Amino acid sequence: MLDAQTSQRPPQASARQPEVAKTGDHLPLDAWIAATLIAILLAWFKLANPYGKVPTRLWLAMVVTAVGVAPLLLWMRNPRRGRLPVFQLHCVFYAFSFGLVGFLDDVSTLNRDVSETYMQAAQWAALLALTSLIGGFYVAGHLLGKRLPPCRAIMPVTPGDLGWIAWGLYPLVVLLALRTRVLAIPYVSQSFTGLQDFLFLFLTTCLVAGAWRSAGRLLYVFIYLPLLLLVGIAAGNISSSTVPAMLVCMLYMSFRRRVPWVFLALIAACFVILQPVKGAYRQTAWRGEASLGVLEGAKMFFSLGYEELFGNQVSGRRVALTEAMEKTFARMNHLHVTGAVIEDTPSVEPFLKGQTYLPLLTKWIPRAVWSNKPQERLGNEWAQRYGYLGEEDFGTSFNLPWLTEMFINFGWLGVFGIHLAVGFGFRALHQLFLDRPVSLADAAFGLTITAALVIVESNLSLLIGRWAISMISLMAFAVVLRSVRRAPNQEPVTAGGKRRVSNAPRRSGNDDRGLVARSQRMP
Repeated sequence: MLDAQTSQRPPQASARQPEVAKTGDHLPLDAWIAATLIAILLAWFKLANPYGKVPTRLWLAMVVTAVGVAPLLLWMRNPRRGRLPVFQLHCVFYAFSFGLVGFLDDVSTLNRDVSETYMQAAQWAALLALTSLIGGFYVAGHLLGKRLPPCRAIMPVTPGDLGWIAWGLYPLVVLLALRTRVLAIPYVSQSFTGLQDFLFLFLTTCLVAGAWRSAGRLLYVFIYLPLLLLVGIAAGNISSSTVPAMLVCMLYMSFRRRVPWVFLALIAACFVILQPVKGAYRQTAWRGEASLGVLEGAKMFFSLGYEELFGNQVSGRRVALTEAMEKTFARMNHLHVTGAVIEDTPSVEPFLKGQTYLPLLTKWIPRAVWSNKPQERLGNEWAQRYGYLGEEDFGTSFNLPWLTEMFINFGWLGVFGIHLAVGFGFRALHQLFLDRPVSLADAAFGLTITAALVIVESNLSLLIGRWAISMISLMAFAVVLRSVRRAPNQEPVTAGGKRRVSNAPRRSGNDDRGLVARSQRMP
């Protein structure tokens, strides 16, 4: 149907179509390179065993890591362009936070010891989670087949709108998001942030797909992207910089069919430099009398990280680098917390039997409608209940990953059953928004509403709440823009003397219908 629509257009219209950059398909080769590097890393940890782990622990760490990265490697070998690997990167999160950390010291944000028995139990839980998650994803694909068609034309923007979006709308939305955040208007701020995320990803998608060829792309490369990354760093929130950078890499891999190795290396280097000194920077920047600017804050943050990594003349650079890597992985180590929860449930605390999922019933209700809507403080409450925070510490929010949340509610059955359902849900999202996007705007929209599912360090209801606000803001933007563009187009007078009126929305000159489909057929 898409090809028929495209072929019926006049030659002049199709000549104005933006073309996807015709690059070679390097991703299958990159998949072999990545698999080789991962195999070498796992073999080194297994043979060298630098932290003295027992053999069972080492084998489980190898299996969890391998199973976690397998879906991404298989995706890289698929020749279709435009498919977005959200589910695959979700599995990679498990590979790092529950698999690779099994080779390292049992150190995390939780300051307590966990016995070897329960650490291995946490590894088995991660393996059970991954197998049920991946099984649910592929079984759902077999059951659904093509019964779930992709959503089309959700956001009424095309590459022909890049000019006014890049030069006008995007900077305006960024300023409104920052201003409402400063004024502490959460719902409005999150709405503008959701719209900002979509516009940023739309600009990125058009750029990597080769549909943006005007001078405005220089504005993105030299101002918008660096400023977005620096704002997150200056705020002391590293994930606010690493997540957008990861999404840029995802889009580049999807449309250019190659891995941006240099960009990935820079992201990893920045993370290793900044993560160990994040606490020190926050104490300096957040408690200072005068607020730091973006460039000043980022400079201070990098200076602290550089001094920590290269300024220690006593221990030497090799020891400093090892310690920096350990601190970095300690932040990502959810295996340690999960082991402690398995040890304490139900011996210390009973199963919650779904209590943490109850806020999902009211997340969709805006606070403007329900002014007395209860505040969700699960990040502090669950850690207080388990004794993982001080008795007087009511301000710290302790991350509750999905796997850990499933266990404290329903135990091993919850880990298996809920992950199986999540796998089905991922397959539905992929078929609706990610695997067959019809336009570049649809690809950006799908990634906007699913990007939060990659790194699931927070409880499910908190993530769903943010997703709901983002979805509402994007739908409101789509309705407003579509109504503005739906001006009646006058047609020739009919035989009855009446003028036929068409309510079809006006399209920009550079309509990208079929652009993603044509890119998927490229060699």
